[in-house]
Amino acid sequence: ITTKQIASITGFTPNYLSSKFRETTGIGLHEYLVFTRLHHAEKILLSTKTSITDIALQCGFSDSNYFKDAFKKMYGSSPREYKKKTDPITK
Repeated sequence: ITTKQIASITGFTPNYLSSKFRETTGIGLHEYLVFTRLHHAEKILLSTKTSITDIALQCGFSDSNYFKDAFKKMYGSSPREYKKKTDPITK
């Protein structure tokens, strides 16, 4: 789901919706959506053997490099490194 889609459903413009969302929550709508996608991606990463590219696509990232960069920014390591250090079998 995108900011544009949410705005369309609610009847607001994307800019107005994002502005009100930030005013209410302290975080931009786009940033919140990325956070939510990354959180979902983390769950999939840790519970399946799905490829990182497929996880990125499943979670709404059209660019796997952007996904990897955003994941690293949020979790402190790349998806592959994160899986290795949190997988009890490889610890």
